[in-house]
Amino acid sequence: MEAEVIMKHKFMRKMMAAVLATTVMLTGCGSTESGNTNTTANNTETVAQNDGNADAKDPVLFDGKDTEIVMYFPGGNSNPTDLHEVEDSLNTLLADRMDGHIKIQILEWGAYADQYNLMLSSGEEAGLIFAPSGRYRTYASKGQLTPITDLYEKYAPTAATEMSKYIEACYYGDDLYGLPTFRNMAQGTGFVCRKDLLDETGISIDDVKTWDDVEKVLIAVQEKHPDMDLLCNSLVKMGILDGIVNNSFDEIQSGVGQVYGGDSSKVVNIYATDKFKEICDMAYDWNQKGYFMKDATTNADARTSLIAAGNTFGYIVGTMYPGFLTQETSSCGYEMVGAYIGDAVLSTYNAGAHQWLGPAACPSPEKALTVLEMLYSDPAAQNLFYYGIEGKDYVVKDEANGLIGYPDGVDSSTVGWSNQTWITGNGSIAYVWETEDPDVWQELKEFNDNAVLSPLYGFSYDSSNVTNEITAITNVEEKYLTILKCGAADVDSTLDQFLAELETAGIQNVIDDVQTQMDSWNASQK
Repeated sequence: MEAEVIMKHKFMRKMMAAVLATTVMLTGCGSTESGNTNTTANNTETVAQNDGNADAKDPVLFDGKDTEIVMYFPGGNSNPTDLHEVEDSLNTLLADRMDGHIKIQILEWGAYADQYNLMLSSGEEAGLIFAPSGRYRTYASKGQLTPITDLYEKYAPTAATEMSKYIEACYYGDDLYGLPTFRNMAQGTGFVCRKDLLDETGISIDDVKTWDDVEKVLIAVQEKHPDMDLLCNSLVKMGILDGIVNNSFDEIQSGVGQVYGGDSSKVVNIYATDKFKEICDMAYDWNQKGYFMKDATTNADARTSLIAAGNTFGYIVGTMYPGFLTQETSSCGYEMVGAYIGDAVLSTYNAGAHQWLGPAACPSPEKALTVLEMLYSDPAAQNLFYYGIEGKDYVVKDEANGLIGYPDGVDSSTVGWSNQTWITGNGSIAYVWETEDPDVWQELKEFNDNAVLSPLYGFSYDSSNVTNEITAITNVEEKYLTILKCGAADVDSTLDQFLAELETAGIQNVIDDVQTQMDSWNASQK
């Protein structure tokens, strides 16, 4: 059945391309998470060279050239102590797979976006680049990426199989340019708070199922701690109710999309919907009642820092998933508990948000994919890339359950290597950090599988016809969205002005363009 579905997707994609060609001008070109499934985490043997990879005698891979595959990705430290040892160990595992080697280049988070934008626009040679936040469409439209459409199933077969559901959402036009990393592909809206303060109220987190229930909690905590900030920004420079907005709409492009549960045949200005106004009204009401931190619109501190400082109760997130609360507890310095509010959703954007891409100047797309295949299929490689060197950066604490932790005398501030699961490829084949549930990765897979699927899942929008409008709309969004989602302005007057400026910016042109492409895509699915 699965094979039939995949074949149907491929046929439909070809049909979509034929339909789109008549209507659309395409410009494409030729928080530390951890976890695993126990059955694979303890297997530290290198995957055999013919298992899950291209034939070892493939002349493309074994061409006698020591091809350098430079891997660019973000991190908090551009030169960790054990970088070269990790690099050398990965190259030892890679040696039987191809002629070539990996070179790791970590770019610090603050400069990462600017640096990889410059690298791609200048045509600098690179093997692989990790691109967060769904930026692959922009790069593909500018001819800055190498398509892997006809290569990935041969040179990264494990990734192709394991990630098939999500790869379908990562195309731009009729071409694929990268492979998504396994993580919380779905998004769940949640209320997260300090357990010690919640316990004081006598309310169980298990009884919190609606936003009315959340308000009852806020009222109870406010009575006991009247000077405390009850809710802070989940993300810096974003509205306090940003997570609710994100998971209420399938936003296709700059304020244009659909309301989950609404008319799936039409795209709309999501800011003009009753649902968006309802969220803004709630934000204004809650802010007036004193539930929001006082400087929410200008706050530049991370939520974890605010909680750790001791005068903030909780926050609302749009990224709840199995393992999230363990991560937050570790980062906040207090035990954090949380409740899902509503269903988790899986959209095209979420599935393709984080990918490993091949730049246009990739020296060998086949060898770059072979590197990725190793990270998606070989537990030994994944443990290296994720956790670093065994005995130095981590030690096995519970072999039976595949649990690891820091060696004696090592902590997060002194460890010689660290990485993020949503960067490493397929962390589900690696060990699990000792603070996690041993079954966290199976739970995450089930979370993704059970999420509500967007009716537009797999639809990829080409925005090249309305680039000027999108720039103008983005500028208007920056002016109004944060204050509305922080309840810092009268909703009726502010929303009216917001919508008027969006019309001036050309949002109707974007709506019409998206609608045309969506209609063609829907027709291709029948």
